[in-house]
Amino acid sequence: MRAQQRAARTTLQQQRSIETRRALMQAGERLWRERAFDDVSVGDVCAEAGVSKGLFYFYFPRKEFLLVILVFARLFPSDESIHRLIDQGLTTHEICHKIALSLARRARRMPKHLVGRAIEAGFTIYKELRAEQGGDKGWTPPLVKVFERGKERGEIAPEWNSDVMAHAMSWSFVYSVLSWANGTEVPGLTLERTLAMQASLVAKGGSQPFGEPQAPSKS
Repeated sequence: MRAQQRAARTTLQQQRSIETRRALMQAGERLWRERAFDDVSVGDVCAEAGVSKGLFYFYFPRKEFLLVILVFARLFPSDESIHRLIDQGLTTHEICHKIALSLARRARRMPKHLVGRAIEAGFTIYKELRAEQGGDKGWTPPLVKVFERGKERGEIAPEWNSDVMAHAMSWSFVYSVLSWANGTEVPGLTLERTLAMQASLVAKGGSQPFGEPQAPSKS
C-alpha cells in the first residue's frame, strides 16, 4: 500500500511539474506576442502564469532559456510527426521536403520579432542549453533518424554520415528562418521555397556517392 501511495505521489508531482512548465511557456508566449522580449520581465511571466519566481528559476536559468525552448518547440515538427511521415512510406527527399514546408508554416504563425530574437539567443546560450538538457534535444536527432532510414532504403549513399547531414540541413534552416525573421532573406524567394531548396540539396546530394575533393592537377 505504501509503495502504491509513493508511486501515486510521484506521478502527481511529475504531472504538476509538466503543468507548471507548460503554464510558464504559455504565459511567455502570450506576453511576447504583444510586447518586445526586453519589455517582459521574469516577474511578468510568473504573474501571468500564476507561479512564483522560485519555480521559474527551477525550470529555466534565465528568461532567454524559456524563449528559446518555447520558439524552437513551436517551429520544428515533433518526433511523433516525423515518425508519422516515415510510417507513410515516403522517400527521404519527400520527408525532408514536407519538414521544410511544415517549418515554414510554423514560422509564419509566430511574430517575426519573437522568432528572430529566439534564434539569436539560441546562438548565445547554445552550450549552456545543451548542458542543461543533457545533450542535443533540438532539430538534429529526428533528422538523423530520417537519414539513417534513407540509408536502409538505399536512398542515401552508405558513406554519408547521417549526423553531418542532419546538422547541415538543420543549421541551414536556422539561418534561413533567422534571415526571414530579420527581413534579410534572399530577394524573390519565399521562406517555403528557400527551405525546400535546402532540403533538396541535402537529401538529393546524399543520394550520390561521397567523393573526396580532388587536388588540382599540376600543369
